[in-house]
Amino acid sequence: MDAEPDGGPWDGGYPAAPEGVVAPPASASCPHREIPLSFVRREGDRLVDADGEHRFISFNIPNLHVLEDPVWHVPHPWEQSDALCSVVQAGGTVVRIYALSVGEGPDGERRHVIAPGVFDEELLVALDALLELAGRFGVRVIVPLVDQWSFWGGVGEYAAFRGLSPSAFWTDPTVRADFALTVEHVLTRVNTRTGVAYRDDPAILGWETGNELSSPPEWTEWIAGLLKSLDPRHLVIDGHSGIAEASLDNADVDVVSAHYYPGWVGQDLAAACARDRASTTGRRPLIVGEFGFAQADVLSAFMDEVVDDGTTGALLWSLRFHDVRGGFYWHAENEVEGVGYKAYHWPGFASGARHEEQETLSRLREAAFRIRAVPTPPWVPPDPPTVLAADRHGTIRWRGSAGATAYELWRADGADGPWQLVLSGFDDATQPSWASAADPDPPVRGAAHYRMTALNSAGASAPSATVPGDGAP
Repeated sequence: MDAEPDGGPWDGGYPAAPEGVVAPPASASCPHREIPLSFVRREGDRLVDADGEHRFISFNIPNLHVLEDPVWHVPHPWEQSDALCSVVQAGGTVVRIYALSVGEGPDGERRHVIAPGVFDEELLVALDALLELAGRFGVRVIVPLVDQWSFWGGVGEYAAFRGLSPSAFWTDPTVRADFALTVEHVLTRVNTRTGVAYRDDPAILGWETGNELSSPPEWTEWIAGLLKSLDPRHLVIDGHSGIAEASLDNADVDVVSAHYYPGWVGQDLAAACARDRASTTGRRPLIVGEFGFAQADVLSAFMDEVVDDGTTGALLWSLRFHDVRGGFYWHAENEVEGVGYKAYHWPGFASGARHEEQETLSRLREAAFRIRAVPTPPWVPPDPPTVLAADRHGTIRWRGSAGATAYELWRADGADGPWQLVLSGFDDATQPSWASAADPDPPVRGAAHYRMTALNSAGASAPSATVPGDGAP
């Protein structure tokens, strides 16, 4: 599932990420996993790892390896860390990214697969960074290998490399060989940041054959066999659009998946899940690869069904993370029953009231811990925000903190204080890729100094670094 991106302040081009900005270290708000991840394996219709049965409720974060909003560019490791920290705070242990991109976009956008056997190394390095960080946070990644749709290239683009129609992807030997080159290149790739080959990395939950595929059973049998021959330790997830009966009997397919939206399965998402789980019980684990475009009560009832009926996992569509230059990335989705859905921003803000963002994410967090059979932990205060710039008129720009619901602005005459609270209760989710606030009563003479704190229900962060009111720190 995807849609056209929203515009934003950076529509004229996206400059290189700020130098000196790095992925943040572990903290109480964004903890890292102390014990290395283990591989997940199938036992009957369940998944298990070294910790026991592996179940999850979490998010699709489609742009963790390449961003389409507000223009196409490579995500910064700080942004990837912000996203993974949000997942951990929400109780998630798995994320699903969007499929590997193929061909050339209509405006010359870069793609992972440029031509048969030719790949964009910078985009793959961004995937390297994601997998390194996922291992640190203890979050496993589902990697779909090809898309049914042409939003950023997929089945049709592979066939077009050979001048063929999209249907040739499933049957033409040359097109199959081209796709096999991608599969082999990705599975055997050695991560430039960790030195670990992808097929040896437990931060990958599994290889999904694709996104919402209309694949015939014979093609699924071929690709699943190829994946297992190259990488017997990772799960193979059937990316067919809905549960394919043949995949339930395919020895090389470990997991089946389905996507649930009101326009696809009817208004009762929970009932659809119950039907599919009944058909997979005793045969294969079921992962709901995408669900969404419904209000909080519908989604909550669906998540209750997932927890109670033994479904292995479910992933909400979709979450967008903080922009390293301030604010959040935004993305428009579908309109359903008069509600225009947008991507969610963690942990939920008033700007998402029409699609009940705060209620939905609160209920997701509760369900995410419940499916893991662990108590929902109390919130802890967020990490400090970063003031990016402040001018002599008292206008500041800042970079937000994962899990923060609001911010405070403090002013002092000198860098050492004393500090006065001048503005509170504002957030960074009101417009795309931008966060600014203004001192309501800046001093007439002399440059003030500013700092900020981030807030959530557990309290305030430590203060940010101090910035003089005449530019960047």
